[in-house]
This record gives sequence, C-alpha cells and structure tokens, in this order.
Amino acid sequence: MSKIIGVIFAGGQSRRFGSQCKAAAKLGDRPLLQRVLDGLSDQVSDVLISGLADWPEEFEQWPEFDRTALTLVPDLEPSRGPLHGVLSCLLHVRKHHPPKTDAWLMTTPCDTPLLPRNLTRSLYERAVLAKTQLVICADKNGLHPAHGLWHLSLLSTLERAIDHQGANSFHDFLANAEYAVARFDSADHFLNINTQEQLAELAKRI
Repeated sequence: MSKIIGVIFAGGQSRRFGSQCKAAAKLGDRPLLQRVLDGLSDQVSDVLISGLADWPEEFEQWPEFDRTALTLVPDLEPSRGPLHGVLSCLLHVRKHHPPKTDAWLMTTPCDTPLLPRNLTRSLYERAVLAKTQLVICADKNGLHPAHGLWHLSLLSTLERAIDHQGANSFHDFLANAEYAVARFDSADHFLNINTQEQLAELAKRI
C-alpha cells in the first residue's frame, strides 16, 4: 500500500456546539479528538491536524493527551472550510516529503468518533480498483465528502478549482471532479456530533 497520511479537520467554528472547542469536548474518559485518533491512527502512517495553528487552551484539561506525534497544519486562508484544509495539507505533504512521493490523504472531521476499522484499506482498494485519485465515503444517508482519500497528484487540480473556479466546499469541488465512492453498510460510522445534546446521547452508548 502507498503512504497514507491521516488528516483530521479540527478548525471549524462549531456554532451549534457552543463556545467550547469541539475537538477537546469530553466523550467518556477522552477528548473527542482522541476518540477519532484511536480509530484512525493504526490505519495511517502519520496524522495531521488540519485547521489549527496552536492547540486550543481547552486541551490543558487533558494532560494525558499526547500531542507529540501530531502535526498542526493551519489553513492558508483561515475560516474557509475543510476543502481549504485539504489544500493546505496537500501543500504540507509536498513540502515535507521527497519528490514523486506516492502519498494519499485520508481525511475525516474531528467529530466522527465511530470510524470503521477498515476505513483506509477500503478506500485504498476502491481507488486501485477504480483507477482514481479520489474516493469519497457513502452510506445509506448519502455521500460524506469530508471522509475521503485524496492522492497528492490532486494538488494542482484542487488549486485551480479554488483559485479559478470558485470552489469553496466539497460539494463545489465534487461537482466537477472525477471520483469513486466507497459504500459502508452502517450509518453509525460517519455519525457526526454537532451539538452538546448529541454528544451526551452518544456518551450513553459507548
């Protein structure tokens, strides 16, 4: 398998969640970000935290949270959304890896703590089968564009879409992109936490 780097989007405004940093919110005995890391870290070679220039102060309440293996990648244009986060992370990988590196980004938000254990392998196998550089997750509820596998070769295509075609969201980009879909049976895998009430409800289940 090629080099696959995990990307966790953690820079959103979280307006429905309140003023608290969502990534640091308590889910059981761990922060929400740790839950996502626990599901993703053994599926990828490295992990980038997208959208943060510094660790929010809310993480001070989690002294056992190990940040040492995590790289923060701030967005080139803050508050523009996760599509810009993908671009920033692709640029980061190109800068910090040897030329012609066969690398992929496995992207996921910080508020989806029930990721499947075969996520990365399923998407990579789908990419190989479909001979594509982009695979997006889906379940019975539809596409989940924030969960995807992006090849490093998409960098120039994404730059053009953002700079010259006005793409500001995943939906904008996918409308004119070639991609394959990896379908999962369980709708829980991509369940995302948008409110404090949803977080409390999920806490009862784990």
